[in-house]
Amino acid sequence: MEYIRKWRWHHELKDRYYTAAAEVDLFGRWTLLDSWGGRHNRLGGGKTETYDSWKALVRAVDALNRQRVKRGYVLSTMQPRRTTIAPHGAPNPGGSPSALPSNPEIIHRNCG
Repeated sequence: MEYIRKWRWHHELKDRYYTAAAEVDLFGRWTLLDSWGGRHNRLGGGKTETYDSWKALVRAVDALNRQRVKRGYVLSTMQPRRTTIAPHGAPNPGGSPSALPSNPEIIHRNCG
């Protein structure tokens, strides 16, 4: 499975980072893969959460962003990515990389 969107935050003074990636699992649920760690050590971890809709996932990422910015982290990248097969309800990977998508367009493809 390929991610639909990926976010990365970093903290220059602490030399630490967070990443989050949005995917659709085999059951059609939105999945947020959240991970963290240090650049020069093996300390880190991760967790996975599922959401019923893209909007719920975006709200969760927005809350993570507010929390991390409050703690001195900077949103350094937000990467849209095209998948080989777009699941129903997947956001259009185009658009501005500087803002969180609140109302993604749906990709319609004929897979048959």
